[in-house]
Amino acid sequence: MKDKITKAELKAFQILDLVLRLKSIKGAASALDISQATVSKTLQNMRELYNDPIFFRVSRQLEPTVFARSLHKRIQLKLKSNTARPDSSELIPGSERLVISSAEHISPNIIPLTFHLAKDEKINSVIHVPLPDSPENDLLNKSVDVVFDYYPINHPDIIYKKLLKEELCIACSENHPRISHSMTQKEYLQESHALLKGKSPVIRMNDSKPGDSLIGKNVEFESGSYIDLLSVVEVSDLICIIPTSIFVKFSSVFMIKAPRYNFNLGFKAPMLYMSYRKNFQNDFEKYPIMKLLEKIH
Repeated sequence: MKDKITKAELKAFQILDLVLRLKSIKGAASALDISQATVSKTLQNMRELYNDPIFFRVSRQLEPTVFARSLHKRIQLKLKSNTARPDSSELIPGSERLVISSAEHISPNIIPLTFHLAKDEKINSVIHVPLPDSPENDLLNKSVDVVFDYYPINHPDIIYKKLLKEELCIACSENHPRISHSMTQKEYLQESHALLKGKSPVIRMNDSKPGDSLIGKNVEFESGSYIDLLSVVEVSDLICIIPTSIFVKFSSVFMIKAPRYNFNLGFKAPMLYMSYRKNFQNDFEKYPIMKLLEKIH
């Protein structure tokens, strides 16, 4: 590859980078606000230019060839070198993309903050994808830039940092027949609960004293969505344990309240972690994103 990078080449490199990470022509086109035909044509031109396949299809996803990954690394190294940087007149303002992943019950907390900081760093688009079963794989293969989760990712090539510890509260209907503005432990243990299923942000404590933890038969409703959970709590006499930040966000949407209490709920307050690749700062056009992560932390 020649040293000088033109605006057209930079745009082609951005398309390659995004398709490689998202494994989708449609997703790349949507993120770049261009047509799918333009993305397909660009990939076809690159294939003809280098006389080598770029992607192959597995089920509904595009998987990069060995050559495509090698080309991507060469482009990254080229863009890092002082002599290979494009002229400032050829840079595309706000062309950076940030792909983040988190579970649905974490999204209401972290996505608004990330989006706001991304705009400050001139990052043009924030793309959120559901948390996969193996988030470390998506980080390492660069399908995702950052993972937010209540569980740290332990891997030698991944950095995780503690962001915050969630405070918990009890939520119930504003018209709950037995609960006013405060609640005793005896009342708490007599109530039936709605729980967030799966990897819940409120983790049942293993070392609770007898009587502190919930009894299985007290759980009458489970859901993986806060919307569903609070929709049921609003119209029933169930109670639920949720992060205070979630209660604040949804208290104006649902007719719910958070009674005061002074006892052990039987749950651990969850810690929120941010994970990303160790070599993130060396990746293609990631400097604005690294600045964003520093602000979040």
